[in-house]
Amino acid sequence: MAVRLGAAAVMAAILATLAVLVARAVVDPPVVPDIAGRESFLFQHLALAAAAALVYQVAFLAGGDLPEYRSGLNWGGGGFAATVVAPLLALPQLPAGVLPLHDGPVLLFWLTTVALTGTGLWLLLRDGGPLRGDPRARMLGGLLLVLPGLLAPAPPLPGDLVAGDVKTDPLLSMTTGGDMLLMLGLNLLFWLALGLASVLAARRVVHRAS
Repeated sequence: MAVRLGAAAVMAAILATLAVLVARAVVDPPVVPDIAGRESFLFQHLALAAAAALVYQVAFLAGGDLPEYRSGLNWGGGGFAATVVAPLLALPQLPAGVLPLHDGPVLLFWLTTVALTGTGLWLLLRDGGPLRGDPRARMLGGLLLVLPGLLAPAPPLPGDLVAGDVKTDPLLSMTTGGDMLLMLGLNLLFWLALGLASVLAARRVVHRAS
């Protein structure tokens, strides 16, 4: 079963990354300005997709029933909220959906934000919505959603950054308004595609094999 889950996760990750590739190919000028930045952008998305798709496959399997594509969209939307929206609100100085690999402490906070937000959303939505289910679980879920914003580090002052800091990661230069909107669009497409591809992979690989 573990092999089938892994194969389904890889299949979904590849399909979602291909969707981003196709979408990015029609964007002119490219949202990611240089070759190194584009390669880093795709590598990060592929790594995120593989990890998230594995979580989705485990969740689908725990649910027991054959997953529906509507459920895949819900999971994809949750992934977008946890990995893009929540870190962007807590760390607005970073580009949307980009892992801050240049800074260990910030990366740790980014990962913590994603984990807290994902868990909070699951606690709020697992019983059919934020107005249903155990009140204690809803309170804990709401607390987890606001906790990253309360613990977020202060943004660096303009004088704290030197030119060399930005050059260490080509993705850090994408902070203008237009690029940010394009990044948000690509990330939303990526996560929705990952949710749908995860359902397809679960149906084709996990459930068919079982």
